[in-house]
Amino acid sequence: ANLTLSAKGLSITGFTAGNKAYDGTNTASITSNGSLSGLETGDTVTINSASASATFNNANVGSGKTVTASGYALSGAQAGNYTLSAQPTTTADITQAALTVTADAQSATYGDVLGTLTYSVTSGTLYGADTLSGALTTASGGAGTELTNANGFNVSGSPYTITQGTLANSNYAI
Repeated sequence: ANLTLSAKGLSITGFTAGNKAYDGTNTASITSNGSLSGLETGDTVTINSASASATFNNANVGSGKTVTASGYALSGAQAGNYTLSAQPTTTADITQAALTVTADAQSATYGDVLGTLTYSVTSGTLYGADTLSGALTTASGGAGTELTNANGFNVSGSPYTITQGTLANSNYAI
């Protein structure tokens, strides 16, 4: 009869990833590779992080989001006696990306119906295929409002400030 040994499973503890501002990707930065747990006394085994990377569970803004590592391996004289039980996980935050929009100057004639108020992104970046939903407005109404005194518009009160209204995307601080 023979005695057959199998490799002992080790885990990585203390793995951490950094928080980041939204950038349209789920890529995470590793801030600590952590350390091995379960190693037998006197054995020389280290974490090989040469191919390590980490990703958030999705690219969207959120607190305490799961970050999962991949690519970790074991190195050292006794590495063959061990296996890595699992790639480590942790949590980190993705915060809103700063975005500044500037309303385009508009002109209309008293009695007209206000058209869509347009804007330009003047600071920050809309990532990938991201868009903003909602619309700009004025204190007296937005697109589709008749420009009459009954609705709070008159020539003597002009110009009217155009504000953010409902323009939004949860991944951006506008």
